Amino acid sequence: MDDWQERRRRRNLALALTLLGLVVMLYAVSFVKTRELEDQRHREDPQAHSLAPKAPP
Repeated sequence: MDDWQERRRRRNLALALTLLGLVVMLYAVSFVKTRELEDQRHREDPQAHSLAPKAPP
């Protein structure tokens, strides 16, 4: 019975580490994608996050 519980514990640990790795990868991809979109937005409009209102053209 102890052998079965040990295998179950190891399998659960492997699953948890795999899921954690996937979460980290998903976070990294979304972080990089967000940074790229923000960089592109600032290239198109340097005042993208300015607190002052835009002057009319």
